Amino acid sequence: MAKLRVLLMSFRLPDESPGEYRQTYTLSLYHLKAYIQSLPDLKDRVDIEIREEVLRHETWIPAVQDAEYDVIGFSCYVWNFLYTLNLLDRLREMMPQTIFVLGGPVCYMQPAEIDEFFERFSGWDVMVRGEGEIPFSRLLTEFVQGNRTDLDHIASISFKRDDALVHIEPKGEILEAANIPSPFVQQIVPTGYKVFQLQASRGCPFACKFCTMSFIGRKVRNFSMKRVAKELAYANVMGYKEVMSIDASVNLDTERFVQFTELYKKYAKPLTFHMQMEWHLVNQRQVDAMKDIPDVRLNFGIQTLSPGSSWTVGKKNEIEKIIPQMELVRQVTTPMVDLILGLPGDTKEDFIRGFDCVFEHQWEIIVFHCLYPPGTEIYRRRHEFGVVLDEAKNFALVEHATMSKQDIEDCVDYVISRAEDRIERNQWVNLDVLLPGETLSYKNSNVVT
Repeated sequence: MAKLRVLLMSFRLPDESPGEYRQTYTLSLYHLKAYIQSLPDLKDRVDIEIREEVLRHETWIPAVQDAEYDVIGFSCYVWNFLYTLNLLDRLREMMPQTIFVLGGPVCYMQPAEIDEFFERFSGWDVMVRGEGEIPFSRLLTEFVQGNRTDLDHIASISFKRDDALVHIEPKGEILEAANIPSPFVQQIVPTGYKVFQLQASRGCPFACKFCTMSFIGRKVRNFSMKRVAKELAYANVMGYKEVMSIDASVNLDTERFVQFTELYKKYAKPLTFHMQMEWHLVNQRQVDAMKDIPDVRLNFGIQTLSPGSSWTVGKKNEIEKIIPQMELVRQVTTPMVDLILGLPGDTKEDFIRGFDCVFEHQWEIIVFHCLYPPGTEIYRRRHEFGVVLDEAKNFALVEHATMSKQDIEDCVDYVISRAEDRIERNQWVNLDVLLPGETLSYKNSNVVT
């Protein structure tokens, strides 16, 4: 019997910096491949290839068309979702027999939202809603047997049957960490990248309304320290320059965090270490554990200091409590603080007041212009909050009930004027205007790299 030919694809933004190192890759695709190759019933019946292409660069289409894949899966993020949907309407005519499957964070949608997009873009066949390993592997099992439409027993998917959609709700089934193979240990991820994405856990205990993660629940599943050690050693041996933790937060548990940093110092000490941490959980023991790391960068997602928008992040951030925590962090590095412009309930006055509170303490600051893609609670409740989005700019906020378009533009102008020569922007940002979806970074008088 011929093997099922599967292609997994994602479209990335242009590389963040030119040169010999590519800095971005879609780790979820390699996790999918590693998991499917670990299943006895599938590993010998499916051939999986992975292609990552630059957004809107379509020179790859003839080769993919000629290869005649049985299944092509697309990983969808805010920057490529609408492009992928448009593309599939075109590819459907070129590849009428291929099964097109959508997945990724933007697909963590409710049925009504999926129906709305399907009315506009109908070139796809199946959408996986949530973590992909279990539903995608079950889809492949059916496709191997020639079944394309009787998929009602597979949870967390929406699929096309007779030109209409069938929605199968999630059943709360998630893959335990011990059953998720490492694509690095299996040497599935291509080499040559600069940044090593280290995932020591899955899941997020928080429920931020601008994030898609709450769709799959708040259970955190930790990978073993043995796996973390192997991946860190791999990153060092294979020539990566930076380890970026992609966990929701690495310091949820102090004991585990200390073990984590000890492994880093043992296996990957020469590399830059970049982590996302929760400011309110920082303590002296965690700081002491980082003191021997030569180059550590720490992000703190404060997001807002405005009373009216604190509900969107699930906690009240008070600058009086944040300051001593950031002073602890200064023992090892200058803290980097994230703020979001345009959260529902925020006002121009409150945002500027919050920005000034952070700015005066000489921390690094990243200001994000709000994006509310499908799958987020704010997108789902956008009419309730008067949220107006610009789809053409990655679902960027235009205005909402308490911030007009002019208010947002005024905030951008204020941030730029305060930052003066302390502005660093990634390469695709217009140098005159902060575009929706882009960021500004500030670090005293130095450029943040």
